[in-house]
Amino acid sequence: MGAYRGRVDMISEGRELARAKLAFEVPQRWGHAQATGKEAERIAPAFGADATVLATAAWLLDVGHAPELAQTGFAPLDGANYLRAEGWLPRLVDLVAHRSASGSEATTRGLRTEYAAFADEQSPTRDALWYCDIVIGPNGEWADVDARITELTSGYGAGDVAARTAAKAREELAAAVRRTRQRLKGKGLA
Repeated sequence: MGAYRGRVDMISEGRELARAKLAFEVPQRWGHAQATGKEAERIAPAFGADATVLATAAWLLDVGHAPELAQTGFAPLDGANYLRAEGWLPRLVDLVAHRSASGSEATTRGLRTEYAAFADEQSPTRDALWYCDIVIGPNGEWADVDARITELTSGYGAGDVAARTAAKAREELAAAVRRTRQRLKGKGLA
């Protein structure tokens, strides 16, 4: 049963689901998920009514990397499909699907039709989710934004789809981080 079907503490349920899907099978992703979720919880007060959705989406960001959930081989889509099937809040599912400018990669992978089922809200909450993903390195360590984007563009090899699309999204990702940092500064959370 997903959080949207009546669970009271969506953040805790998201944290537990991420642990269950990632901690043993994909421990590196679990390290990233933990740090991303904790950062989202820290900054969530700056997002008012969206605080719970932001924090829960951050915990669930990497769930699509769980081997048992792989359907398309594209983690944002696999995670979103799983969460939707489990009855999670549609907006949260959409945020997970559109993690860190993944739309371009979905198109490049030939998954445009499947991906179109998920809305990209282009909001401060989406920017904050991208921020949490980008300022946290692959093992859960803090990362310089430029270095992290470079790691994403080079970590898979020059010809890899993920590397090519991350390079194209560099400015979009950096802009989301800048907007979020400005908002956090204004709320005293920088």
